[in-house]
Amino acid sequence: PHLKHKGKHARSMSSFRPQALALALALCLAGHVSAKPTPPRSMPAGHAKMVRAATHEKPAEFGQFLLRVHSEDGKARNVKKELEKISHGPVHYVPHDTYIVTLEPDQLEQVRGLAGVAEVYKVPKEMKTRATHRAFDRKPKTLSKDSMPVETSIHATLAISKGTAEKRKLDVSEWVKTIKEKTGADVKIKWASSNAVNVQAPTTLAHEVMGVLQDIEVVHQASIEPSMKLMSKSSGTTSEDKASAELRNRWAGNLVQSGNANMSTLWDAGLDGEGQVIGCGDTGIDVDSCFFFDMQPLGTCKGEGFIPGCNSPSHRKIVTYRTVSGAEFGDDDPVGHGTHVAGTISGLSSDPAYVEYDGVAPMARLAFDDIGVETTDSLWLPASWEETLYPHAYMHGAKIHTNSWGDSLPLYTAESYSNDAFSATHDDFLLLFAAGNNGPWPISGSSQSAAKNVVSVGAGENHPDSYPDGGVGKSVDNVAIFSSKGPTADGRFKPTVVAPGENIASADSDGAAYSFQCSAGMMAALETLGG
Repeated sequence: PHLKHKGKHARSMSSFRPQALALALALCLAGHVSAKPTPPRSMPAGHAKMVRAATHEKPAEFGQFLLRVHSEDGKARNVKKELEKISHGPVHYVPHDTYIVTLEPDQLEQVRGLAGVAEVYKVPKEMKTRATHRAFDRKPKTLSKDSMPVETSIHATLAISKGTAEKRKLDVSEWVKTIKEKTGADVKIKWASSNAVNVQAPTTLAHEVMGVLQDIEVVHQASIEPSMKLMSKSSGTTSEDKASAELRNRWAGNLVQSGNANMSTLWDAGLDGEGQVIGCGDTGIDVDSCFFFDMQPLGTCKGEGFIPGCNSPSHRKIVTYRTVSGAEFGDDDPVGHGTHVAGTISGLSSDPAYVEYDGVAPMARLAFDDIGVETTDSLWLPASWEETLYPHAYMHGAKIHTNSWGDSLPLYTAESYSNDAFSATHDDFLLLFAAGNNGPWPISGSSQSAAKNVVSVGAGENHPDSYPDGGVGKSVDNVAIFSSKGPTADGRFKPTVVAPGENIASADSDGAAYSFQCSAGMMAALETLGG
């Protein structure tokens, strides 16, 4: 969908290479992070209420079921393994101590007999649609009828794969007729991935269409995704302001390494990102900037999923540059967000006058996804990121993927699941997402950073010397006032870590792809490398 600028159990990190893990820490950590262990908790009250109303009747056909497990006796992990052997499709985790599985009637009886299973319920249809739908139901009063989009895209993940659907002679195009009969809406449905469909519906009838999707047994989850926002605020600096900011990246670069503005502990140990590839998706990169430019050819391509041959083996900064379908090549976003973020990650100036603006991992290279829409601050994102977005960077060597954009909902959505789904099958892959700019209110994070296997990075204040006024009242121990706060809507700790996120100076974009310029600028609220 055209979006405006962002569960499973914890994974083992044993497969990380030491260099990659050290780099991940350099990208994320500022100071110490601690968390107190929490006792097992019951399912959230809202879900529990819906489940109590669900039936225990044995179904005539296959269906989706909620299984609550005994977490305190150590059998929960064994139950999950058994469910994966028995069930038709993936096993989804629901906080807390609960799984959603798709089962035939005979499989249901097997599951009920498993040691560690406490209760089994049919999934209530109300759990199939996220709060994004309920929030959407409150139409913004500031929008006139003429300014509202004509169509709305609904993303629906299914409890079975496309292959299984075909074997069962289940044709999703037949849903068009059903939706028309029940709502009067003319919709278009197409497969978005192996287990998801996109439904294009009239905006004025989107709520009614969602209601019909709730009643379809194979629909696992349907959501109208909210708008995406870039996690930055332009500081409005002039060229004079940029010049005065020349040394400011030094503070943030040292702080994320040691917690001390004057100690570059990791760089001194030779941990500067050399040999590493970092994935990133944003508005684009001004590839002729002195922070990225190379005489070697740049491998570019357009599409979704892994695209073989789209690589730049000799390019000093960019391993692969893919433009996602619907986006436009290059960074002509009004504030140069993608260039700034990429520069903060691994920018390496070829002009000695600008080396103070180099990134946190200056010797690393980028596997970049351009998801920006031409001349706007909007993003174009495909559905099912575990299949369309992350595989390309991963197959080009990226073990860390950072994203400084997101929505404003601290809920577990289809996109949260996409993040967890890829992480669950790629133990050597670490995802970082910006916590958001919706502070200082609690429970104000994003659905992308609410994923269970994502490092959610909040924004902290920078060193006082990084502020033009001397940083009166500023401290590296303070969380920035704009930074989104936790917990998630289902009670989990977020953000994971906090890193400097104010007054970050980095590479600048002039909006032209072949001007061969060298400039830098400052954004007042850029959550560093995913925060």
